[in-house]
Amino acid sequence: MFLISFTRSNPLCDHTKHKQVFLPKISSSDDYVPECMVENTSLEIKFVDDIPAVVKDTITWKLLNQLEYKEQEHEAYGTVMMPVFSKQVSSYHNKKVVIKGYILPVDRKTYALSKNVYAACFFCGKAGPETVMGLTFKENPGRIKMDTYATLTGTFKVNGTDVEDWMYSLTDVEILYMKE
Repeated sequence: MFLISFTRSNPLCDHTKHKQVFLPKISSSDDYVPECMVENTSLEIKFVDDIPAVVKDTITWKLLNQLEYKEQEHEAYGTVMMPVFSKQVSSYHNKKVVIKGYILPVDRKTYALSKNVYAACFFCGKAGPETVMGLTFKENPGRIKMDTYATLTGTFKVNGTDVEDWMYSLTDVEILYMKE
């Protein structure tokens, strides 16, 4: 599989960087490099083998909803509800995954990925904390607009102990696809 990064010069907008996964239908040969010709576009093509073979979710929001809550005493907050994750959700802890959702800028440095758009997300009381995850990008993603739909890859983490952190998070995040 190849990850293709390209920057397209468009007089109507700034230079926009995109990433797309290219899955050639060929025999397995490590020396194959696809040839691409696109007008007014510069391409960077590199072979990657750590991204799942098909760019579809390896975890889904439906799967992430497989959890229960238990009451637990907390020193600062009193009684809190702590998540208890299903075995299937826990099996993805510290694994590289692909997931789709809406990117929500929380502040200038913090981003979240949500199952829902901002108007119906966890922060607005329209969904539970299992419908959002914290994001730590591998490289600075630049400015991302609210509710940008994206396919992301990264290392998935579950948190059932720290009430002041995300229940789910994704680290070393890379954007595979983004639609503003």
